Amino acid sequence: MRILIDCSYINFQAQPSGVPRVVARYVEWGYRWGELRGIEVIPVVPKARGIFVVHPVPGTPPAYLSEQKEIGGVRKTIRSFGGLAYGAGRMGRSVARKLLHSVARRFDNPRKNSVFYRIDERLTELARHVYLYVMDRAPNPHRISLQSGDLLFSPAYWHDVDPAIYRGIRAQGCTIVILVHDLLPITFAEQYQSPWREQFRLNLSQALDYTSAFVCVSEVTRQDLRKFARDFGKGGHFTTAHNGYQPVGTYQPTARSKRLESLFESERCPLLMVGSLEPKKGHARVLDVLERKWSSGYSRPLVIAGRPGWLSSDIVWRIRQSVHLGTRLFWFDDLDDDDLSFVYARCHALVFASLAEGFGLPLVEASMDRKPSVVLRTEIAEEILGDYGVFFDESEHSLSTVLDRLEDSEFYGAIQQRLGAFTWPGWRETVAAVFDCLVSCRDDWTALPATVEPVLPSATLTASTVKMLASVSDRQKPANVLR
Repeated sequence: MRILIDCSYINFQAQPSGVPRVVARYVEWGYRWGELRGIEVIPVVPKARGIFVVHPVPGTPPAYLSEQKEIGGVRKTIRSFGGLAYGAGRMGRSVARKLLHSVARRFDNPRKNSVFYRIDERLTELARHVYLYVMDRAPNPHRISLQSGDLLFSPAYWHDVDPAIYRGIRAQGCTIVILVHDLLPITFAEQYQSPWREQFRLNLSQALDYTSAFVCVSEVTRQDLRKFARDFGKGGHFTTAHNGYQPVGTYQPTARSKRLESLFESERCPLLMVGSLEPKKGHARVLDVLERKWSSGYSRPLVIAGRPGWLSSDIVWRIRQSVHLGTRLFWFDDLDDDDLSFVYARCHALVFASLAEGFGLPLVEASMDRKPSVVLRTEIAEEILGDYGVFFDESEHSLSTVLDRLEDSEFYGAIQQRLGAFTWPGWRETVAAVFDCLVSCRDDWTALPATVEPVLPSATLTASTVKMLASVSDRQKPANVLR
């Protein structure tokens, strides 16, 4: 058998975050798992005209992938021009955003001001549609034929792919397993744009027919998916497999981001929010609390690290118009992995005010750096952090009270000491556990467990030791990693 990893609409040449980061980890660690098990793991893109190997092949591919014949001629020329056009488009998009925001800040009238941020929002959506259109039609000569026993594992943007393509793959005898990151476009529909959210719902309902099993990144997501299936009068096989952990980068900021050093090495280390700017992330709630506290003498700054996301124009306007921007409030929309590692290690605490998440990776990343996570109490936050979080509720004073308590050195030290026992499975354990489970259950999905449990290297390891091993293991040979 072979495991084909569906990488639909994933650009491995761009800075990975969110779903692309998860897909990259499954590909990279999938290679290593496959080499030890004697199973080929191949990153692919299913299209109406066939299944194609991703090109260029991501990560450090095994011999059976790295020995592929290089493309040439017209296809190579087209891909080269495509790469240049993509780079120029990203640069132009960045320049357009800066210009729009610069013009918007010159208007005192919020109504006129917000027009420019909404233009920015529409341009972002247009860029997404153009990217999907181009990816669908990009030339790729590395077409493969399905073999008996193949399993297609789909951790990418399967919900943006025509379901007819997956039904055709299923009809050829290939088993399909989907990784579900969240059902938020259904459970929190008002936080997503129409008609995309309706299309997501339609494609998920059809996936219940062609998918043999669903792997969910959290128990909250699994329960939501089971309820969704019941509402359609359908069954299915569902399991939970949390995302793994891997350090996002080194602790040193890049030369481009030296501006972070003075901010994060000051006496009053900032609070940190990580994630795209969207209404559900709770940025507005946090700013409401902090702006009142700053006006009353609170001196701890806030750094927001994240790109504009769904329906972000209002929160972008709020940040850009804040009188505290540049003194107490800082927003970075272009941090890379090394920058993120730097700010995690040096922040005072992570503030996580999201109303809903599929997983919540920043909670794990901050906790592995022994930094307190100030978290809005939700089901997913409690699932991921348990007793390690510093929770607040939706009352007006709750967040303010928690932030004040963090200024008590004794309380802060006790939290850090408790976080010393926090551990999280690395991606090597996660991918191995998921793929082993899929292989063992593929002939009988009724044997699929409710939860896939990766085995930690040692139950006695501290968080700092696990973090070090996760970093080192990514540079080791596969036999030394998974054996």
